[in-house]
Amino acid sequence: MTQNQEIQKSVENLTSRHDELLQKISDLEEDKDKLKQRVSSLESKLDLLEKSSCCTKIEMRNLPKQENQTKKILIGSILSLGSTIGLDMPVSESEIKNIFRSKNEAIIVDFTTTSRKEDIITKYKNYNRLQRANKQPLLNTDIFNLPGAPKTIYVSELFTSKAKRLSFVAQEYVRGKKLVATWTSYGKVYVKKEEGSAAFRIEEESDLHNLFL
Repeated sequence: MTQNQEIQKSVENLTSRHDELLQKISDLEEDKDKLKQRVSSLESKLDLLEKSSCCTKIEMRNLPKQENQTKKILIGSILSLGSTIGLDMPVSESEIKNIFRSKNEAIIVDFTTTSRKEDIITKYKNYNRLQRANKQPLLNTDIFNLPGAPKTIYVSELFTSKAKRLSFVAQEYVRGKKLVATWTSYGKVYVKKEEGSAAFRIEEESDLHNLFL
């Protein structure tokens, strides 16, 4: 075999290996895309399951934990909340399926119906809106006659992990003055890019990025 033939054969071998590597890379990219799609599908299914679980729940934050706090005391705090925000029909204990404190000390309340949950969220927002208009304190711990300086109480629907993440990212955009507003309604996240502009529903983080393309 001549030197030229040896060189030609080496080049052919290198070309063949190069082609094999390119094919392997292509196969790996394809596998990665399939894996991404599978993860996305599983995340969507998990989000649907969480939405179903959260549809009757609210979260009340910033209420100090009392000594020897029992479920009965927690239920009493929800009854007081309902009375303060002006529910048309008072909450009855039979409407509370479950109530407990989460790891972050928030009070999670699971009602028997979605309508009761929505009623409380709406009345809470209306109460604070009226207090703000009248330059009065927002809903706070004074309604529970707790010692110490009053602390603002926050009431919201319980969000899925995905909705919490989207809401957090949207708030970062607002703080960075890239958006003028963000809010949640019925477990969904909405944003406004400019004053007077239409609201956009955000379903994925990519939706936020796409607003600025």
